[in-house]
Amino acid sequence: MFDIPELDELVCRRLSTNDLAQCARVSKKWHTNSTPYLWQDLTYPRMKTEVLCELILDDYLYEQQYQVVLEGENNTEQHSSAPSTPSLPSLTKYGMYVRWLPDPTDLPRELCAIVEQQALRGHSTEAIAYDLIHHLIKRCPAFRVREFALPHRYYQFSGPQMAIVEKVLPRVQELLMCCLLPNKNTNFQKFRDLMDQCSGALERLNVNAGLIYSASETMSGTFELEEDGPSISWTSLKELNVMYTRSTPDPTFFWTWLSKRCRYVKRMIVGEIHGSIQSVAKCMREHMPHLDEIWMTTASANMKEDEIAALLTASCKGWRVVEIYRPSLIGESTMKALLEHSSTLEILRTESNRSVTSNDVMRILASCPNLRALSDDPDGFMAEDSYHIHANVFIDRDQNTGVLKTWACEASLQELKIKVTDIPRPDVLGFEAVQETYPGQGREMQGQVYDRLARLTSLETLWLKGRKRYSGCLEMSLASGLHRLSGLKRLQELDVSRTKARIGVQEVQWMTEHWPRLRVIGGLCTKENKEAMAWLRVNRPEIKLIRCEW
Repeated sequence: MFDIPELDELVCRRLSTNDLAQCARVSKKWHTNSTPYLWQDLTYPRMKTEVLCELILDDYLYEQQYQVVLEGENNTEQHSSAPSTPSLPSLTKYGMYVRWLPDPTDLPRELCAIVEQQALRGHSTEAIAYDLIHHLIKRCPAFRVREFALPHRYYQFSGPQMAIVEKVLPRVQELLMCCLLPNKNTNFQKFRDLMDQCSGALERLNVNAGLIYSASETMSGTFELEEDGPSISWTSLKELNVMYTRSTPDPTFFWTWLSKRCRYVKRMIVGEIHGSIQSVAKCMREHMPHLDEIWMTTASANMKEDEIAALLTASCKGWRVVEIYRPSLIGESTMKALLEHSSTLEILRTESNRSVTSNDVMRILASCPNLRALSDDPDGFMAEDSYHIHANVFIDRDQNTGVLKTWACEASLQELKIKVTDIPRPDVLGFEAVQETYPGQGREMQGQVYDRLARLTSLETLWLKGRKRYSGCLEMSLASGLHRLSGLKRLQELDVSRTKARIGVQEVQWMTEHWPRLRVIGGLCTKENKEAMAWLRVNRPEIKLIRCEW
């Protein structure tokens, strides 16, 4: 098409199936260049399952007929009566280009239905369906499978089913273990041999297991953890997701076996784990040297503090990314374990950590030189418990000199999502309003908070919103000191939803002048902000306005 293969690939990968089909009709040259991309992906929705099954059956029948012709000929000259090239079915011609197939174990039902419609004879419908899957695999030698689930009762598979699984596993990109690992009905050696079929194609592993028994409780009765030679490692595996497990008192042998094969994993997702947190943490520390990202999902909400702390001490490389959602408690031991990785920590995201104190937040900001993002989601499931930081703690002045202390993250922080509270606001009425102890205290404190924010010169995202509308916040007005933030030239997103901010036309005019990259403003939904919203819609329509959800 462009006589430059790299450019052809760049363009064709972004075209739909219909667009590629149109390109293939332009000329012979365009047909040659676009056809490989047209056949690369045979998964839904690029190709419907019933269409794929019909292609498989047509190709299978063609091969059967071709074999009959060959067997009926007695010399080479008579071989010319075999079907000519123009009549070759699509899979025969283009199977070499296929890179992605749907999970072949999901195809037998559709194939059986088509076989019954064709009324093929000579074999059972199910047998022909498995023959068709083997035929598909043979026609597509370079195929891969994006997702594959190892079923709950894989050990009851028939011979043809297991043969397909063994051919598919080396081509799987993401594997889900939704089975008992191992259990009293299975021999762990058989399970291990099956999992060893996985190769360098595996990039993500999800473990959703039932009861993990100890070695002595498996059907084999005895268990040798590793063979004499070096253990197999899934070299392309970068993410391990432990979704759900529960175990008997001694599950160490299984976690040791698994972690040794996960030596190259960089990201660990922790869900609901019962009875084996210490074993998991020990194996992470000993056998997963590249691990530097951890995400504790909402399913980990019932973890105890010592279990969270154990996981946070399990990275020998140092955590770079930590995401914690809805744990029951983050106390002193957890925070101590987290701060041990202050030199490597780049991203810390949480949701509704009610036990995180103002001093905890300040310690993270002050001690992490590579920190790029610190956020607590105020829109989460338990967002009314979203942590906040008191204004006096956030200002963080030296008690002797009154000068702001230097924070390690001042040059690196790009995303800050917190709630700065307890600022006196005499302009706000109501029982929740924080009152001044002396005249001018509120504006003085706001100026100091602005000074602290102004030091974060790399900020791109600044959220100061809360779950409920709170009054002890920044006014975000020029009169209160907003002009002190003129150095935040990289700021792209500002959100003050559910606050008593007073942003008018003058303020948004100032923002658009001094923050040239500003593209999103949230929270301009009060009576005081209506004129500012109207001005932005007329003069800066490219700026997205996010309304508050009360």
